[in-house]
Amino acid sequence: MSAGETIPEAPRSPGRPRSPEADRAILDAAIDLFVEEGYEGMSIEGVAARAGVGKTTIYRRWSSKEELIVAAIDELIFEVEPLDTGSLRRDLVDLITQLQVVMSSSRAGEVFPRMVPHVAAGTPLGRIYLQRVIGPRFELLRSILARAAERGEIPADVDAELVRGLLIGPIIIWKLTGGLTKRGARPRAEAIVDAVLRGLGSRA
Repeated sequence: MSAGETIPEAPRSPGRPRSPEADRAILDAAIDLFVEEGYEGMSIEGVAARAGVGKTTIYRRWSSKEELIVAAIDELIFEVEPLDTGSLRRDLVDLITQLQVVMSSSRAGEVFPRMVPHVAAGTPLGRIYLQRVIGPRFELLRSILARAAERGEIPADVDAELVRGLLIGPIIIWKLTGGLTKRGARPRAEAIVDAVLRGLGSRA
């Protein structure tokens, strides 16, 4: 080898690939403990013990408890697929029925009561939840109302935020007081929607 010639570095061997099974166990454990103990009560140590992994395994993936919970919540984001039937009443009944089913019979629904104080206090975790989970569902409702206004079913200047509160409020109250069940979701949705549309003087 001539002077000044450098010896090429040997290629670095890749690190151990992430285990999907470990990822799943960690995320499931994080949600379990968040639901059981709340954000302040849970710990990375507790998540590691529940998932059967070491703390370093978690910290190699997520740098903080908040980052871990955000990742776990992303896994739970539920897709609501509202219909576009050409009828405001049918569209709203379908949407409110779907929301009740999700809130009463899924992990996403179990997380909701623990998230309420974070959203209300405007914590970083609450803001993320509002942006990624609540906001898109509010946008679905806004779109339904906009289509109905274009069809002349409701006034064009209807207060969409007020209507949203009237439609979603009962679901939140029932969820927080233990009265929300999957059974009877559609009749409850019909009762809510009919009451709101009567108040709006809707022609739906």
